[in-house]
Amino acid sequence: MDYKYVAFNAQRQISSGIVEADGEEEAERLIRNHDLKVVSLTPVRKKFNFLKLKLFEEPLSQKDVIYFVRQVSSLIGAGIPLLRALMLIREQASSQNLRDNISAMIREIRKGSSLSAAMRKLKKSFSPFTIRLVEIGEKSGNIEEVLKHLLSYNVKELETKRKITKALTYPAMVVAMAIAVFVLMLTVVMPPFLALFQTMGAELPLPTRILLSITKLPQYMTASRLLPLFAFLIVLVMYFRSQEGKRKLHGFMLKLPVIGKIILTQNLSRMNRGLAIQLSSGVNITESLLLIEQMTTNVILKGEISQVRKSVTEGDALYSAMQRSILYPNLMKQMIQVGEETGKLEHNVTFLADTYDKESEERIEVLVSMIEPSITIVLGAMVALLALAIVTPTFSLVDVIK
Repeated sequence: MDYKYVAFNAQRQISSGIVEADGEEEAERLIRNHDLKVVSLTPVRKKFNFLKLKLFEEPLSQKDVIYFVRQVSSLIGAGIPLLRALMLIREQASSQNLRDNISAMIREIRKGSSLSAAMRKLKKSFSPFTIRLVEIGEKSGNIEEVLKHLLSYNVKELETKRKITKALTYPAMVVAMAIAVFVLMLTVVMPPFLALFQTMGAELPLPTRILLSITKLPQYMTASRLLPLFAFLIVLVMYFRSQEGKRKLHGFMLKLPVIGKIILTQNLSRMNRGLAIQLSSGVNITESLLLIEQMTTNVILKGEISQVRKSVTEGDALYSAMQRSILYPNLMKQMIQVGEETGKLEHNVTFLADTYDKESEERIEVLVSMIEPSITIVLGAMVALLALAIVTPTFSLVDVIK
């Protein structure tokens, strides 16, 4: 709840503002922490705002999760009690969604819940992987170290996403601009020329007829033609959301020449890094595989991890369980085998995660290097089509005038 306050400092200077707290006592204490003496404290009644109405729980962004984990780790490491640390983080957080999530956690902790139990109530904001690691840190009394591992994992994930976004931003912008220019030419520049050519009775060549058909396309988009298309798209989306549809779509994506390898290496990197963090935090291998399975979005890879987990549960070594799958590269199988034999599994899977990170970045660079010349060729073809559509009928128009 928000409280409007009026207070003064040691120099008798009056200040006012709004503080968020769960009660008047907490609000006064938060104000006193800023070396202010409270003169008045009034609850602020929030007005209903339809635009800010949340119909569904909004999950935290990865950036907010990183900020939260970093701050909790730092404050707990400095010896500040958990409840006090959460209040400080809530006060300093710039995101309203993060403040709301922290307020919910504070309420649960005041009822006697642990931090992991409070986070479990916010399933859309915190993954099972994050919650389980925090729980293990609480039980082992080593939560600061566990949070540092968790922070490292999230930072690495965010860096990977940013690299991918950065690599694909320029091609996406070029394609968007090309489409915008092409649409502008079709809707604004071309119609007057086409009307002139038709009025003068000039013979229209094939490129011009193609563009003329494209400009007339909106006229044919009636409700009777669009409804079957929309119905087909809805059925298609529903199919690909089903388990069978996801399996076929994800299997097809893994078989794509360059994109499939990128998807595979990224998932292998996430799997190995998650495994390394969990092993260093004291999670057993079976539970680690279960959490990794929950983290994996590709249905094919999720099924492979599930099979590995079942084999390990039945008593097989991790290497033996992976040996039956053709998706896992030989390097990964060999490194895990050596790690299990030498007792350095955590070190080896960390090495694998770094290796697949670099491999993924290299493959993305290859993809971008393939996209850029393809875009140039497509743009050249579009310009050539527009030029032929305008220039070619001009010769026929000259003959008509003569």
